[in-house]
Amino acid sequence: MLRISKSALGSGLVALALAVSVPTAARAFEEAPAAATVAAAHAAPAADGPEAVDAHGEHGGKSDPMEVQPGLAVWTLVVFLGLLFVLGKFAWGPLLQALHRREEHLEHCLLQSEKARNDAEELLAEHRKLMAETDDKVRDLLYKAQRDAQTRAGELLRTAQADADAARDRAQRDIATARDQALSEIWTRTADVAVTVAGRVLARDLGDDDRRRLLDDAIRELPEGAKSGGTPV
Repeated sequence: MLRISKSALGSGLVALALAVSVPTAARAFEEAPAAATVAAAHAAPAADGPEAVDAHGEHGGKSDPMEVQPGLAVWTLVVFLGLLFVLGKFAWGPLLQALHRREEHLEHCLLQSEKARNDAEELLAEHRKLMAETDDKVRDLLYKAQRDAQTRAGELLRTAQADADAARDRAQRDIATARDQALSEIWTRTADVAVTVAGRVLARDLGDDDRRRLLDDAIRELPEGAKSGGTPV
């Protein structure tokens, strides 16, 4: 930041003092010949006549503006030094202090704003990093969940298929066992009935009615599955 030095401020105040004092000195310089002319006119004797008045008028009208007047120069210097002293004592100090405080305040505000901007940029970068990490984690979780669901579904399908196959095999074995048992029982009962019938036939000579009755009795003694020709389960 541009700092205002004391010398620069002093130069400005000197220029201001010169701007104030020079017009005053110029006016005093312009009024001095006229006053001198009036005093000379009053001091001259009346006997001089018109010639003396003309001489004085010519002398007053031809005064050199570049003529050095020690009194005016001294008073101008005194006024300038006094103004410079007053400004240096009562204006420069408070003005420089106020400018210095203002400059420090602006620098402090600038540093604070810069720090706030840096903090905001850091927070934004951290937020973006967290969002990217969160997106990656969410994608990983979704992928793992989908993979686990597919794996679990495959396992459940295989387990269900295995259970169904085992149940079917058990049912087939149970059916075969029941069929074999039923057939064995049928053949056993059939053999018993045949032996009984044969024994009765051999025991006596039977007629047609007796043979028919014995056959009906044998049929009644057979199991229900053997009569219908089916296979019990």
